[in-house]
Amino acid sequence: MTGTKIRNRLQRKIDCLSTGQLNEVMGIIENYFQERELKSEWEKLPSPVKDDIDIGIKELDEGKGIPHPVAMKQIRAKYARKKV
Repeated sequence: MTGTKIRNRLQRKIDCLSTGQLNEVMGIIENYFQERELKSEWEKLPSPVKDDIDIGIKELDEGKGIPHPVAMKQIRAKYARKKV
């Protein structure tokens, strides 16, 4: 099927959608393009950075991470300005 035929077919289908359905289709299309952009950004990263990210994800999956509220409390305690 040619690009023109595909576009025309999609347009006919889109013209019959309700507002709610249009929002769903728009979300699917936006997710598609966002996912492609993220994959492209991942591919641009140097291998050592990808490896470190993978290690971090693995550690989190194993429960070795620090929950965000705990980490923030530690950071605030360490770097809080002293009142003068």
